[in-house]
Amino acid sequence: MRDASLRVILFSVGALCVGCGDPHAAPAPTPAAAPTPAATPTPAATPAQPGEPLPSSATLAPTTPAPPASRWQSLGPYRADSGRDCNGLPYLPLRTLPGRCVGLVASTDTVGIAGARGRFHPRSVVQDPTRDDVFWIIDGGARRPRAGRVWRLERHSQAWRATAILERLDRPHGGRVGPDGRVDVGEVERIIRFDPSAEDPAASVEVVLDGLPSQRRGEERLREHPLKSFVFLPSWDVIVNMGSSTDRCLDSTTLPRCPDEADHVAALWRFAYLGDGRWSSTPAYLAQGLRNSVALVAHASGTLLQAENGVDFSDGDRPDEELNVIEAGKHYGWPYCYDRDRRDPRWTGADFSCDPARNPSYAPPWLVLPPHAAPLGMAYYTVARMPELEGRLLITYHGYRALGHRLVAFATDARGIPRAGAVSDDVIAGWDATDTSPLGAPVELSVARDGSVWLVEDKNGTVLRLSVDAWAAARDGAEAASSEVEQHVPDARFTALHASLLQPRCGRCHEFMAQDAAAALNAMARAGWLTRDHGAPRMAEHFQPGAVRPMPPDVPLTATESAGLRAWLAVALSHGVGFARGRAGITKADAL
Repeated sequence: MRDASLRVILFSVGALCVGCGDPHAAPAPTPAAAPTPAATPTPAATPAQPGEPLPSSATLAPTTPAPPASRWQSLGPYRADSGRDCNGLPYLPLRTLPGRCVGLVASTDTVGIAGARGRFHPRSVVQDPTRDDVFWIIDGGARRPRAGRVWRLERHSQAWRATAILERLDRPHGGRVGPDGRVDVGEVERIIRFDPSAEDPAASVEVVLDGLPSQRRGEERLREHPLKSFVFLPSWDVIVNMGSSTDRCLDSTTLPRCPDEADHVAALWRFAYLGDGRWSSTPAYLAQGLRNSVALVAHASGTLLQAENGVDFSDGDRPDEELNVIEAGKHYGWPYCYDRDRRDPRWTGADFSCDPARNPSYAPPWLVLPPHAAPLGMAYYTVARMPELEGRLLITYHGYRALGHRLVAFATDARGIPRAGAVSDDVIAGWDATDTSPLGAPVELSVARDGSVWLVEDKNGTVLRLSVDAWAAARDGAEAASSEVEQHVPDARFTALHASLLQPRCGRCHEFMAQDAAAALNAMARAGWLTRDHGAPRMAEHFQPGAVRPMPPDVPLTATESAGLRAWLAVALSHGVGFARGRAGITKADAL
């Protein structure tokens, strides 16, 4: 559906193809058709032409015979309909394109994952290069050293089961199939690969690139953005994210430039492919001024796109996020510039001009995205299964603000670049936190060979699939009501804490904190802030000393404020307040 609030501005800057040539991978075999419920299929949609909006309505054929009865149940963090399903998966009541649906593939309830220790925190999903019934899930774990895993998610009859194949990985993020058919995975200081067809994939692990920097200059702690997202160009050269050390480099504003530039971080590195599954160990510094390039995608034409998470201004309406067309040797403005040509007020003394007319090295954003949308994943839809998406660029928005937590699509030209004047269309939306479902948190996505779109949610611990809905005409839009849900009632301690600390300090970024105490408390529970991770409340990980991303981002909590918040959290969790792990039911209101 078109969302007028997602209108974007495009600017005319040239794009340089940074990778050319055809991929070396053999064509994927044609997958067998997936079984669907016995029903008259939804008529095929007419492919959308470049630049045209996605359909907002469709005439759907009536189902024959009558659709099965709905059967709502709690699965992972969601209420899902296992009766009137989504192409064989429990149906989630999210807003999608006509004739499409979102199904729940895996969660913390899935066989294998349910019995594992530690947090299931999936960041990437990769389809097996040869098997249509196997997907590889890169699990960041609790974002602690050696807590990450790779899972094999395999279909058994009508159910999916997970098996941990690689363990003790260091904050993994990003998974791709390489030129040799192996699965490559990024860790904070290296990229590894394994043979997915091996009897013991763990025994086949090899290091592809090692010694990738992750620490701050002169310090024994990680940069704020250490994750090694990466992408292969059509030439099989690999592009690796080198995220910035800090949010805005504010400890260096007296200098003419941020020290990250001299260290070649806040940048993209390019490693040349040498053939035979080998890459050069010496990088070329492709582009700089990029705060954190988690979302990367390469088009078959050679175009490389990067989606930028902007700096953490406390304002809800600035700065915009960015979509950048990467050109070799260009500087994309961080930390000096934001939006197209605006100067960060803390960097007024820098010798870097934010005016592209005066500074030819500066490449302003090709397209601006909604503020704080947090784009984390991109993919081109190149399959005919859902023709209204064919040729479009898909982007996941991970952010918790109003214009985040959704999947959007942009029409593109022959180079894979959104056209001038293009607007985004919602593909999955309505992903707001309710009493029966959490706030959406999509990270990376992958287009499967059968045309379905697979997504993972880190905060919610799920694997989801967007596909064709056989029961689309029978959906009545009813919400997943549940008698299990009970509301929390804040006590005097929380009411005082909310008024003195949470509302003034957190409400500028987390809009629900600006509401009354009861609304804020229930929103915290729905968002999972009150769940435990390794014995500690998840909320506490952001204000503890040495946090990678301390909150609030402007001024840390004082010792007194932290102590008061910890004391309340200890009491609240001891009474079982909040979501039980992986369930939608909330404990009784008198727990406080």
